[in-house]
Amino acid sequence: MLKDLVRALADFFYPPLCAACGEPVDDSGRLCDRCRRQAISARAYAARAVDFPHIDGVLALARYRGGLQTLLHKVKFSGQKELLPLLAGELEFLWETSGEAEFKKLPGISAVCGIAAVPVPTDEERLKARGCDLPKEIFQPWSRRHGFSWQECLKRRAPKRPQYELTGIERVSNMAGAVAARYLPEEGALLIVDDVLTTGATLCECARALRAAGGGGKLIIGLALASDAQN
Repeated sequence: MLKDLVRALADFFYPPLCAACGEPVDDSGRLCDRCRRQAISARAYAARAVDFPHIDGVLALARYRGGLQTLLHKVKFSGQKELLPLLAGELEFLWETSGEAEFKKLPGISAVCGIAAVPVPTDEERLKARGCDLPKEIFQPWSRRHGFSWQECLKRRAPKRPQYELTGIERVSNMAGAVAARYLPEEGALLIVDDVLTTGATLCECARALRAAGGGGKLIIGLALASDAQN
């Protein structure tokens, strides 16, 4: 009871605000409805429709815009790691809102035995600069909550230029041979998870590494928190 009273007083004198735009919200640790509406747009599609080699399907949970884009920028480029739990919460919200339903529409997903979440690996230099592994911080709690095993089976072979600095063609070239698989998960479906999908070059390179490690017969799906490829 005392804890609830302290929280009520804190909310009265310091009302919770949207972490993206600063507007008042009902609960701390979330975006306001307007910022959420700007991003919500779960979309699943066959990878062949967008020419993503080595991948069987792709699911983007939101548009890379609005409040979600602001949060990701604050974490990635301003070092505001305290916002990571909020991003993890937005992932859960997007999944429950429409993401899971879209995921189940992907061909073959209902027939597989077990699903493993495989994070896109972060190179050591970027990991040190950010002080956090973004895909892991966002997706690991979600994967465990929904019964997906967490498999950090991919590694970076060498540091590469940040993808956001490059054109589409340069991104493909930059990622060529950049990822290798340390082992191949046993699960029938492999879900490669990343925060942002743009050209798909990173997801495709990760899928190539898994295929090369013996995953030729596995269902491989790319899952992104947000995408600007669908804008």
